[in-house]
Amino acid sequence: MSPASVAQILEGIPEFESTPKLRQILGEEFGARKAKDGDTLVTQGEAAAGWFILATGTVEIWEESGETPLLLNVLGPGAEFGAESVLSGEGVTNATVRAVGDVEYLWLSPARLGELLAKNQELAKLLATTAEKRRVANLLARVGPFVDLDPSQRLALAERVVDLDVDPMTILMREGKPGDHCFVIVQGTAEVLVASDGGFERVAEIGPGGLVGEGALLTNAPRNASVRMMESGRIVGITRDDFLSVVKDDPGIATEVVTLLRMRWRPKQRPGIEVFERHTGDGDVVVTLKDPARNAYYRMAEDGRFIWDRLDGHTTLRELALAYLQEYGRFDPGRIAEAVQGLVDEGFATTPVLRDELAEDAPTGLSALGGRAIKALAWTRAVRGVDRWFDWGHRWIGRWLFSRAGVAVMTAIAIAGLLVTVAEAPRSTEFLDAAGLGSIILLALIPANAIGAVLHEAAHGLTVKRFGREVKAAGVGWFLITPVAFVDTSDMWLESRPRRALVSAAGPFMNLVLGALGAIVAATSDSAFVVAIAWQFAFASYYLAVLNLNPLLEFDGYYILSDALDRPNLREEALAWLGDGLPRVVRGQESLRGHGVDLAYGALALLYILVMAFFVVVVYRIVLQDLVAGVVPAAIASGLAWLFAGGLAGLLLLATLAQIRGKRAPSH
Repeated sequence: MSPASVAQILEGIPEFESTPKLRQILGEEFGARKAKDGDTLVTQGEAAAGWFILATGTVEIWEESGETPLLLNVLGPGAEFGAESVLSGEGVTNATVRAVGDVEYLWLSPARLGELLAKNQELAKLLATTAEKRRVANLLARVGPFVDLDPSQRLALAERVVDLDVDPMTILMREGKPGDHCFVIVQGTAEVLVASDGGFERVAEIGPGGLVGEGALLTNAPRNASVRMMESGRIVGITRDDFLSVVKDDPGIATEVVTLLRMRWRPKQRPGIEVFERHTGDGDVVVTLKDPARNAYYRMAEDGRFIWDRLDGHTTLRELALAYLQEYGRFDPGRIAEAVQGLVDEGFATTPVLRDELAEDAPTGLSALGGRAIKALAWTRAVRGVDRWFDWGHRWIGRWLFSRAGVAVMTAIAIAGLLVTVAEAPRSTEFLDAAGLGSIILLALIPANAIGAVLHEAAHGLTVKRFGREVKAAGVGWFLITPVAFVDTSDMWLESRPRRALVSAAGPFMNLVLGALGAIVAATSDSAFVVAIAWQFAFASYYLAVLNLNPLLEFDGYYILSDALDRPNLREEALAWLGDGLPRVVRGQESLRGHGVDLAYGALALLYILVMAFFVVVVYRIVLQDLVAGVVPAAIASGLAWLFAGGLAGLLLLATLAQIRGKRAPSH
């Protein structure tokens, strides 16, 4: 390769752009060589191999100390390496360089490079600056959040850092002050101090390679500790702006960095939280947290109590993960982060809030549509302060109604009514025709459903009072494809599973009794009008009973089933498992053992949603079209009906897809 060609290659290297005389000198010194895929150009720990400049192809630079080799960099055409081994004076290489594919490179022997460095101070200074940048980049490759940056990003960050020599007792940061730097300890040892009883308590020591102060760069929280050098040393300082400029270039890296740095947060319990425990039939422990100030509850598994007890504002998630390893024999930082995030989301614990620059991006595409669908299909309006009314109702009605004698009488009525319905229901259309009011009589379904819903929820509330618990709220809303009424029975979470199941069953049981009364009235009345109305009331009540006993939606039957299985989040977990666990089973990466319930329930729930979507498109369209056909032209009525029914079915499917992808299932 001619000196002019070598000089042209050197001109493409940023460090040599402004040094034409140096390029001319070096152009006469380098020789051209070739290497094949997998060839080793430099071997770590051996004598300096010379100065290399890539003309074509790619090489990887590996540090091979320790059990696992560490990829430090990937270099392409125009990159140079090897000079620092000669420049250091030690003459020993600190990394291995291998060709990836066929490469062509320029090479200068160690001896000749040493001679040039001795004669040319400009070259020595330029190579020293380049070597220092690479040294810092290699240091960052071993440090916490910077491990996930690609080599070019680490090198870009290395060009921005501040390298400082520090004296003993130098304070790098003060507790309570805002932070605008993080520091990597290069040489020496620093101590981490927190304020305690008017003084300071040393909570940790950090040696070379340690990172301090990164939390304040990511959050709006002040420094949670002071850091002071114990001896003279050297540190690398990274500013917030430099850090963000590198992280925000790659959203995927930003997410990984944020996730990793969360492990250094020190979450803290909110004050005033009450903790209750109960034992399941399998001997497991379910923990329920209660926030009396907000009338809020949160349920956790047994390991949740272990995590909760350590949210003291001082223990980091990383330390918590290590304690979890000692207690349960497995290292599961994902479980720790998930548990704490759930507590934070529900307002039971606090962590620092991410700065706006690093807050997770809002979901887009199907994820965003799925989230909006979930919100659209599950909303409520509640009234608080209703407990005194249920208390009054229990005192005057409920304690008699739900006594053993009262339940026995209602059970007898329900059985008798069902027998009457089986015998007489096939002739109900005759009774409706005999009323002589045609389809107008169907309007009775509206008040029948309203009365049935009110008494259904009243039964839930009165049963809650029967067990001495509190009804927090009552209200109305929309759930999936139907309007709903509800009472807040969450205070029953502190009771046993049988009692919770009885509260869930009280509503459908009341509808069965109401349906039975309607059937008995219809069978014993002589008035065609009364018979028609009674049958409408009976059918509406039985429909509500069946609907609420369906375990595939989050109605009463679902809560009875989840209590029976002791799976408080059965639907949410089963659908999420279909999206995450089932593909791993299909690929042979995971066993189906222990996930039979998830598979069966998730598949049935998904099938039911598809049937519901079909039902919405077919039935809702027909009903809506008939309702508006008398007001607008038939074509417009048909279009509006299709638009409404199709939109509702689409929301239903999008919400289900979001649940399969792990979003929280809608509830009411």
